[in-house]
Amino acid sequence: MTTLFPGQSLYPGQSLQSNNQMHRFIMQSDGNVVLYNGNFQPLWATNTWGIQPRELIMQADGNLVLYDSSGSPRWASDTWNNPGAFFKIQDDGNLVVYRADSQTETVDNALWASGSNDIWDSSGQGGQNAQIQEILAAHNRYRAEVGVPPLQWSENLALSAQQWANHLAAIGTLQHSRSGENLAQGSTGFFSVTQLVDMWGDEKQYFSNAAFPNVSSTGNWMDVAHYTQVIWRNTTEVGCGLASGNGNDVLVCHYNPAGNVTEQEVF
Repeated sequence: MTTLFPGQSLYPGQSLQSNNQMHRFIMQSDGNVVLYNGNFQPLWATNTWGIQPRELIMQADGNLVLYDSSGSPRWASDTWNNPGAFFKIQDDGNLVVYRADSQTETVDNALWASGSNDIWDSSGQGGQNAQIQEILAAHNRYRAEVGVPPLQWSENLALSAQQWANHLAAIGTLQHSRSGENLAQGSTGFFSVTQLVDMWGDEKQYFSNAAFPNVSSTGNWMDVAHYTQVIWRNTTEVGCGLASGNGNDVLVCHYNPAGNVTEQEVF
């Protein structure tokens, strides 16, 4: 089943699955409702773990609501006053509440969307699919230019990066969640992941090779901080997430160990 129509519910242990069977939306017994891709990577969640869940229901008023066992709402799509609206898990991994009687499932007919389009192509083998390889290649090209070892992909870093990318796409603004993190955004569909990484790489024009933070010819280390993280010698792993929302694609990359450490050389 891919769709919840008015009056239909998911109960603990039940799930929806996309038509291509590459994404599953599960109501877990811990109270969290989670979207997983074919590699069992979580792409989106209600973040309601720790409650006693009763049901996730597509209400007749158009609101998708998660209730706990006491009948209290714990999460909602806030799409009330749209009677007949329905909820669907799409083949691309996006979760969408559509207007009633939508003849075409387009952005114009969407009332709410999770922004969880799965750019990682769940059919990829071992997680090393084309998009991941493209991100690694974009990073490692800059690292090769300065003679530092290539980065390896980390699924754990990718998970945290994807969760933060989903959040930023939903709120429509960029803000950091941790050290060892690069953020980039561009109009939806206009930028490849290589072009988004190149936004950081373009900062190399201001780079000065010295101990951090004396690394910018402008006198402001923030003018090159994305680039220095990309080429930081002691960083060995990267994991990234991409999400769409509010008209933009948002790329988040997390790094381990984090770079831009005071009084350390970049490479």
